[in-house]
Amino acid sequence: MKKLSKSSDLYVAILFSAIVPLLNIMNNIERRDNFHWQKILVIWFLTFAFLLISWYTSAYFTQRYIYRKENKRLVAFGLIIGSNLLLLFGFTILGRCLSGNYDSFYVTILDREKTSYFLIFWRGLFGIALINLVQYALYRNRVAQEVAMQNEQLKTENILSRFELLRQQVNPHFLFNALSTLRSMIHQKDPNSEEYVMKLSEVLRQILQKKDKNVVTLSEELEFASSYIYMLSIRFEHLLDIEFEIQEDAKMLYLPTFSLQILIENCIKHNVISQSKPLHIRIFTAPKDRLTVQNNLQPKQTKEENSGFGLSNLQNRYALLGEKEGIGIHSDGNKFCVTLKLMDL
Repeated sequence: MKKLSKSSDLYVAILFSAIVPLLNIMNNIERRDNFHWQKILVIWFLTFAFLLISWYTSAYFTQRYIYRKENKRLVAFGLIIGSNLLLLFGFTILGRCLSGNYDSFYVTILDREKTSYFLIFWRGLFGIALINLVQYALYRNRVAQEVAMQNEQLKTENILSRFELLRQQVNPHFLFNALSTLRSMIHQKDPNSEEYVMKLSEVLRQILQKKDKNVVTLSEELEFASSYIYMLSIRFEHLLDIEFEIQEDAKMLYLPTFSLQILIENCIKHNVISQSKPLHIRIFTAPKDRLTVQNNLQPKQTKEENSGFGLSNLQNRYALLGEKEGIGIHSDGNKFCVTLKLMDL
């Protein structure tokens, strides 16, 4: 176990040691007609000193034996009780000496009737028990806070690891499609192959730059998408039309990294693109905190493997960011729309 916080314990120990004797004195003053402030101040100081020393004596043995060595608890309890009884005896003798007589110091000042040492003994034990009770409550509270903090840290680390896993799934999927396209272009001796490689290297550079980011601004995402769209234009030429309508004040809002690339790829993956059926994609913000990717619906007859991977990936990533409704999907039979929430972080 970690040691009790020294700074917070010092404040609690001082307050406890100062307030307890003060309350006791005030209670006894109400029952007395005559009292001397000088004597009351002396007893308050001695009681304060006794409780403060007793506090740290108990804390020392508790931390040394009880919280660290399970098999030495009885030894610790014996040391705590014994040392505190010695302190009580010593302060009682000191009080008697300072009071100038051999009556009990605590008795002659605070009580109307003289009280036996037996009562002083039980008062001392009560103070010792109260000290240990307060210390135990503080210890249990601190342990609970540490456990809660550790659980929160583990939860955060788990979320980050899951987010990283989801993010890593995007890049291999993109690379597979990009390299397949490049292979086809080279096989057909396409003159745009070299330019395609240049744009692919630019996209990969941006992927490496953003590999440690969970979210990016819409402005950054649009910059990345421009290189990706250029690669698509080489591949599909006039068969693919992508239109942007982005509000300027929306560009500084955030969304999961590579979200736009996933949605554009999703449109291409699940729709027919041909001379008779060109694909039109419209990307717009309305309202400004929503990014919508809309395409004319012309679904392929057969679903490809891993169908729905991209959208489920985005849903999971938004969920890990604390946005349960970060993505919305709508289709009216003619158009298919995916709307992403833009976050103001």
